[in-house]
Amino acid sequence: MKKVYKTLGVFLAMLLGVACSDSLRTESDFLDKAPDDLKQEEDNNPFWDWVGTFPGWIDAGLERVDYVPVLIDGCYTKVDRESRIGFAETPWFSTGYYAAPGEWITIVKPSRLKTTVSWRIGEWKCELEDIATLQRYGKVYETGRFTGDTMRVRSWFGGHIYILPDEPFVRPETFMLKGGVKSPDFVAGQTDVTQWKESVKNTSLPYAELIGKHTIWTLPVETLQKIADPEGLLALYDDFIENDFWAIHGLSQAGLGVNKAPDFPVRIVQDLQLCNGRASHTGYPIVIDKSEADLGTDVDGMRSTSVAWNFFKELGHNYQTWCWSWAGVKEVVNMLPYFHARARLLGQWPTVRDEKNESDRGVLKWKEYIIPEYVKVKNSSKNFDESTTDLGKVIASQNGRMMPFIQLAQQYGWGLYAYLGKYSRNMLESEHAKILKILNSNGRRDFFCKRVCEYAGVNLMPFFDAWGIVYSPAAARDMRQYPDYTGEKFWENWEVSRMPEENSGDIVPAIQLADDNYNSMSDVVDQTLWVADSSSPSTANPQNVCNGKVTSGNEEDNTIYWFSESVSRPNYNKNLWVCVDMRRQFILTEFGIKFRSHTGRWGWAPEKLSIQLKNTPEEEWGEPIELTAAKVRTMQYIALPSEQTARYMKVNFLQGFSEGNSTGAVFIDEIGAIARPAEVNDVTEENDFPEWK
Repeated sequence: MKKVYKTLGVFLAMLLGVACSDSLRTESDFLDKAPDDLKQEEDNNPFWDWVGTFPGWIDAGLERVDYVPVLIDGCYTKVDRESRIGFAETPWFSTGYYAAPGEWITIVKPSRLKTTVSWRIGEWKCELEDIATLQRYGKVYETGRFTGDTMRVRSWFGGHIYILPDEPFVRPETFMLKGGVKSPDFVAGQTDVTQWKESVKNTSLPYAELIGKHTIWTLPVETLQKIADPEGLLALYDDFIENDFWAIHGLSQAGLGVNKAPDFPVRIVQDLQLCNGRASHTGYPIVIDKSEADLGTDVDGMRSTSVAWNFFKELGHNYQTWCWSWAGVKEVVNMLPYFHARARLLGQWPTVRDEKNESDRGVLKWKEYIIPEYVKVKNSSKNFDESTTDLGKVIASQNGRMMPFIQLAQQYGWGLYAYLGKYSRNMLESEHAKILKILNSNGRRDFFCKRVCEYAGVNLMPFFDAWGIVYSPAAARDMRQYPDYTGEKFWENWEVSRMPEENSGDIVPAIQLADDNYNSMSDVVDQTLWVADSSSPSTANPQNVCNGKVTSGNEEDNTIYWFSESVSRPNYNKNLWVCVDMRRQFILTEFGIKFRSHTGRWGWAPEKLSIQLKNTPEEEWGEPIELTAAKVRTMQYIALPSEQTARYMKVNFLQGFSEGNSTGAVFIDEIGAIARPAEVNDVTEENDFPEWK
């Protein structure tokens, strides 16, 4: 049996002033039915059955407050846009109250407060717009601006109530709130543990919060009931952030400007289902699913087992310094704080995540496997970033790509990474950082290699060569300004018991290597700034490519794609095209395309296509450059007959891979290029440093 929420229900919701998704929802009949004592609420809420599935109903008899004061300490420091880390969101400030599903909440802000302020009901940020099987409704939060001093707001799904100031307050401000239910939150240093455990045990609210100095956890009450030592748990996370994340990246509360650590807490929210289809994702808030519930429960487990892996993984992405996080190591160097924490607290390295998985032995296999089978192998085509050759499969196993970064820490101390972070943030010539933002790999690898040589005071090209970390001829010329390394080949050895020295990374290099030649080689372009502004008719979902994106910028996000109207094959009987504004002039050497990977409809995938180029909107499109694509599902790059300089690109899809009598659509996942910027000063300011995702 199928359950369908008709358009009428959504139309009623819109009439009542609540923005809910207007798409039809079809789902297996697993939805809970409301208890008899909640029948009135069920009759008034068109999404009531969904509420019962997630986040859950609350007791109708719980006290709703009547204009209580709520102190919001909205004093915080905005993260500098030049910090080159991913803290760009406006923080949410908890009111300590929960909105019942569908019930009106009145919030009154101080009339003297002139800062633009928003409200939010619901901590679950993921919108499940393109998920085949929904475990919960697609959007379960509401948010909006204060358009006056008093706002009357609600969400059909309920949730915690938050205040979001666009700019920091100059002093804590008192808001008034009516209609919410007091949440049994634990605030470190304030809440009595015994009383809190009793309140969590007896509440009918589905969620509550653990609030520490540097983290806020919003978790189901059944998870919170498992926590024996909330004070110790929050203190442990404060310790992780100050002494691992900040230490690795050269940040501190006393730091000045771009080197000041974020002073508002990280938020972590548990959800039933995530928009990326995985167990966790980065951002603000970090989101975990129910399989990760133990992340916030056990102090000893977090210190000494792999339970904390996804916390470090996702928060590591938030802190990641993109100037040297090239494409091949984005999912590697984000874990440096985890390795730092295990070395600092336990004097040992993390080994395995899964005791039953023999292919996941990590550091236990580095000496006997990674070194002889990869590091010591002489091969001029060795490439640290690839995973398909025999050598690539070796380095892709046993967490092998982490090994050179730990070897460098053993040799030169953890301060190397603080130096990399500080240098990234302190780059005064911003056009060099713009180049690194555009170039996914080559420029960032060069940046990394040069900074390592500066910190070590020697030319470490033999180290990079042994690991297949590819650098440009320009970077090689720069690195040769330092004396050759003459010590033992530490990269051919692994001492599992050797813990790196703790140092600050505050050095003045003997020779400052150049930052003005990162654009000497073409590279895979970061397309997150590109805009697909028009296309031939498309029946794609609302987040398709012709609505403004050619990629999500996140390999875990498969919701951004384009598909055409129905056509015959192999020669398409309609003109199919997409126009892309690359936001600046590039010197293009290769065109990139990725077919939609899960359709299984190879017949319509475009084997024959062409691109047309121009530099200004007023120009006519250039002559078509005809290209032939391969029948592969991964991103492929097709060489152009010669270098082409352009800002605008029109992609024409001409012919599918095979013949057939039926009709179908052309699906495209991603459009890209290998190129180098022709100029570095032609991008608008607001797009220079988009939020890292």
